[in-house]
Amino acid sequence: MRKHTIMLAATCLLTTGSVQAVDTTDYSQPGMKQMALAMNKMQDCIGQVDELEQNRYEVAINRMQNELLDLCRSGKTEAAQSKALVFSREAQTSHSFQQMMACSKTMRDQGFMPQLPVLSLDQDGNSSEAVCDRYNY
Repeated sequence: MRKHTIMLAATCLLTTGSVQAVDTTDYSQPGMKQMALAMNKMQDCIGQVDELEQNRYEVAINRMQNELLDLCRSGKTEAAQSKALVFSREAQTSHSFQQMMACSKTMRDQGFMPQLPVLSLDQDGNSSEAVCDRYNY
């Protein structure tokens, strides 16, 4: 009987509107409000990108970041540069990836998110940017 009473009380708490979430974000910290606004804007924007594409690129970006860092740490800067160029060329041709880049630009520019392993490419698909310069290894 006691078990049923506890379950009934828990169910009532969950189904009534008396339990409310409280926003405890401390907006007095420098940049917190801007970060929250930018995060909401980014989430709304990325929500328009196909979820399977988002997941595919999230995995690819994480894998690429790790591979590039390992190559840079081991002194294989040319191999890292070559991998980054291939990835950057692929990213440049993907509408979904370009949309995700545009959505997260503000967050990355303000330092709230890390830079992506994508190099700026010239018209020939090359870059003067050295990918290993991005990593503090």
